[in-house]
Amino acid sequence: MSAAPLSLRIDDLAVRFAGARGPVEAVRGISFSLAAGSVTALVGESGSGKSASLAALLGLAPTDAEIGGTLTIGERTIALADRASLAGLRGTVFGAVFQDPGASLDPMMRIGDQVAELYRTGRRLGRADAAREAVAALGRVGLPDPALRARAYPHMLSGGQKQRVAIAMALAGNPAILLADEPTTALDPTVQAQVVALLGSLVAAGMGLLIVSHDLALAIEIADRIIVLYAGRIVEEGPAEAIARRPLHPYSQALAAASLAFEDGADTADAADRPFPELPGQAPAPGEIIQGCAFAPRCAAAFEPCRERTPLPIAHDSRRVACHLYPGEA
Repeated sequence: MSAAPLSLRIDDLAVRFAGARGPVEAVRGISFSLAAGSVTALVGESGSGKSASLAALLGLAPTDAEIGGTLTIGERTIALADRASLAGLRGTVFGAVFQDPGASLDPMMRIGDQVAELYRTGRRLGRADAAREAVAALGRVGLPDPALRARAYPHMLSGGQKQRVAIAMALAGNPAILLADEPTTALDPTVQAQVVALLGSLVAAGMGLLIVSHDLALAIEIADRIIVLYAGRIVEEGPAEAIARRPLHPYSQALAAASLAFEDGADTADAADRPFPELPGQAPAPGEIIQGCAFAPRCAAAFEPCRERTPLPIAHDSRRVACHLYPGEA
């Protein structure tokens, strides 16, 4: 059971690095919210700013990063540059799961001992109680024969089993919100479906979920709201069912087409090992000065205003979209 449900609001999140040729803006002032007990997905290609956003929320951005914006969680507002305050939220308010679960596991330590350590330090349990709680936690995330798996070392587990262990560890502090960065990317389709079902059960129990993914089809399956990022900006945001029915921004349309192409070949090749289908052209290079819409050089529908000025988000068809192709109210 998760802690009492909490809502989350991000305002003007910006992540900037010093580059050899000037500042590199990884995230350019994005704002979004996560309702208590719901799922919001950040979607985009590599370099879109989605993982940088998640790292900033956790206070785990590189030390040379300049962070701007605020986080409001419940009734409390925190500057996202305040890494110490954000660190205090990790494990208790926020749980985190990453793309490579093995990277967070000590190869020389049994799985049960690693989970139990979190209960000893976080909940002040004695050794025996923490060990029992660790086995129970492994069972709650669907790990088969949890008592046996608790005695295993990480190399003895499959990728899907490691991801379940990572989720169990993220839940040890009873967080209200789970932040998940590409939690299914390295898994085969069957195990992906199992992990998605597990995440869905956590949300059904009241936990909020902020998930990062390059896969729009996965986001549509699991999320209530979808935020599409490109070059550090939000280009489309709205209910998942609306974006599934008719993506508006040309970039969202391209992601949808790529996701469908990816799924169509899933039963003829190992989908987990295939690269994400590339869109024509290249995303802006880090530090590149962008005039107009960042997607314009890759967009078949671009016209003169797209190359001259950055589109502002406007309300259109139950969502917000930053594209000169659509009329609406700012």
